[in-house]
Amino acid sequence: MAYYIEKGCIGCHYCELECPAGAIYIRQGFNQIDQDKCIGCGECVDRCNLDLIRSTEPAPAPEPHEPTILTCELLVMGAGGVGTGAAARAADRGIDTILIEAAKHYGGGTWFAHGGQFPGAKNYYAKLGKEADIEPQVQFWLRNQKNGYKNMDKLRSNIAANGEFLDWFDALDPRNTAPFAPGKPGTPMPFDMSQRHINGKSNDDSIGPGWMGSWITQRLFETAIEKGIRYYNLTRAVEFLTENGSVVAVRATDPGGEKIIYAKAFLLGTGGYIMNDERMKAIDPDMIRDDPVATYLRLNVPTNRGDGHEMVEKLGSPVDYGSGGTRGPTHHPWSYAVNMMLMNPEALYVDENGSRCFELSNEGMGGGAPMHGPNCLASEVILRQRSGLCYLLMDSEMLELFGGRIRPLDNGRECPWRDEVEAECALEDVPGRKADTIPALAEKLGMDPAVLQATVDRFNALCAAGNDEDFGKDPEHMKPIETGPFYAFAVRNFDNGASRGGISIDEDFRVLRLDGTPIPGVYASGDAATYSWTENVGPVGLCGGLAGSWASGYHIAELAKTYIES
Repeated sequence: MAYYIEKGCIGCHYCELECPAGAIYIRQGFNQIDQDKCIGCGECVDRCNLDLIRSTEPAPAPEPHEPTILTCELLVMGAGGVGTGAAARAADRGIDTILIEAAKHYGGGTWFAHGGQFPGAKNYYAKLGKEADIEPQVQFWLRNQKNGYKNMDKLRSNIAANGEFLDWFDALDPRNTAPFAPGKPGTPMPFDMSQRHINGKSNDDSIGPGWMGSWITQRLFETAIEKGIRYYNLTRAVEFLTENGSVVAVRATDPGGEKIIYAKAFLLGTGGYIMNDERMKAIDPDMIRDDPVATYLRLNVPTNRGDGHEMVEKLGSPVDYGSGGTRGPTHHPWSYAVNMMLMNPEALYVDENGSRCFELSNEGMGGGAPMHGPNCLASEVILRQRSGLCYLLMDSEMLELFGGRIRPLDNGRECPWRDEVEAECALEDVPGRKADTIPALAEKLGMDPAVLQATVDRFNALCAAGNDEDFGKDPEHMKPIETGPFYAFAVRNFDNGASRGGISIDEDFRVLRLDGTPIPGVYASGDAATYSWTENVGPVGLCGGLAGSWASGYHIAELAKTYIES
């Protein structure tokens, strides 16, 4: 028996690093299995949270069953951050809860995410001798609301809810927060990677699992199970069922048939629609290509296809499919070292033809990292390339400069960046090329040597003049490309599926009808819902981001309890 990897791999490295035969490698930007090396042990199958690794032998047909009728008080659809947060809190509050998940594994996109802020966690920070002050976050949200925001009590309550979640999570079991390495309250919560619970061989901090996302989600899921929820995986919510105009149940499908689940309240934590090719093509045809490398990298789970969106559409509720975008550049899933080099303000980028194409340092460098936005200049340029790629161009002096800035790995060791660079340049794949001259490098990249040489000559002349009149790079960061050997590394676009559009909700997460009134007992959050960091849309201060997924689920469980009891 051997195995292969289906379309949808996001290059998390887990299976690759755990394969005892060394049979898994990255080609064309995704993990693949060398059939000649595969020993059929199945170790990789257990590591893939996306359930994309299949046996070459046919799978047995599922056992068919008659429709199953279930009842509960709260039905939670989607076992990602929102769903596990809601299910765990609901079970803790004595609510009879069913949690269903379309995929084989729980976790959703949250499983691969990291970083989060928990302002207002008074009890947690008090244990550390610190004060949890939410006012900096209040001012942050106010500054970013283009249309203003007047309900200050609601804003403060929403922001504090992030901290209330963490206080509760810590109170459940102090081990829950053991891997946290907190700094100043209200700033992103660092995660001690030496305590990574899974995927411990990976030092690529561009994506989990093993970071905060999988840690908290796993602990929440285990809490929900321990407290008695009923959980059904491989169960996809399909449509709401109504009686006399009220939502009373959900029809769901599983491999053997259907489930009809009656409930008093419903939560859609079904994720976004980033993995729905047709939806994304409708936003911009260049996002989805026949070439997998030319298609932007979607760092999310295959089941995020907009199931919840289609369900509320059938109820006549509005759904925004017109928003979306790409971010970039990234070098993932190739070398971690090169991905870190992209962040340097001296970096020079050229397009697939060899012409200078954007100046990333002018798009905002925060904390040493590029600040990417939907359809920012860099991602827009990359998106319009036929290959879906641009290139980071360096000489040997710049390579040494960038390599010397790479921080130690999660295990405390120095990053072997020289080895990673040379290994990439030796591959026949797209990630890196090395040559003694610029024309020779251009030939390896399939570019016109005269064009790339002219680009380098022009940039070097601007460096000598100390004035980048073409792209406005700060003179302090202008470093000529002069000393061979020369290097070029492919960069591409990506997105993690964070919602920029979706199901319309009010400030209490209730799904809205076309007339703007809420549907009683039906809630949505996370990437399934429409919210905004900059406009007065949805639950301002308690939406978006990793922490917001768990905290909103926690908060919705409280809202649902009040609704159910009423």
